[in-house]
Amino acid sequence: MRLMTYRELGQELSLSIRYLQKCVKQGALPHIRFGRAVRFDPNAISAWVNQHNNTSKTYPAVENLP
Repeated sequence: MRLMTYRELGQELSLSIRYLQKCVKQGALPHIRFGRAVRFDPNAISAWVNQHNNTSKTYPAVENLP
């Protein structure tokens, strides 16, 4: 199993390390803690991203708009 560091995840998601640290501190991002070290499971991150994907929402058809 290959776990990702803050730097690797930041590069993958195009997010800053500081932002990722804030998300971890707030408990908003799935992570694994080994003492002071924090690592991320790529499968858990992928599921988290898919769960928070706004493009999966259903929008009304254009012809039904007022």
